[in-house]
Amino acid sequence: CFLQVNEESNQNLNKEYGELVSYLNGLEDKRHKKRLIDSQRLWIKFRDSDCKFYSDGQPIRTNICLSEKTIQRLKELEKYNTSFAMGCNGCPW
Repeated sequence: CFLQVNEESNQNLNKEYGELVSYLNGLEDKRHKKRLIDSQRLWIKFRDSDCKFYSDGQPIRTNICLSEKTIQRLKELEKYNTSFAMGCNGCPW
C-alpha cells in the first residue's frame, strides 16, 4: 500500500517540479531556477538519508517515511505553483 502511495506521490512531485521549472525557465533571472534545482537535489539527499535513519532497514518503514516526506514536499511545490499562477504575490522569487 505505501509502495503505491510512494510511487504516486513521486509522480505528482515530478509533475509539480516540472511545472515550476518550466515557469522559472521563462524568467529573465536564471538564478531562481538554479536555486530550485539545488534545493531539490539537497532535499532528495536529506529525504533519503533521514528515511534511511528512520527505517532502520525495514522496507515498510522506508516506504512510509518516503511517502510522508514526498507528500510534504509536494505540498510546498504546489504552493509555489499556485502562487505564480495567481500573479506570484508572495513568491520567493
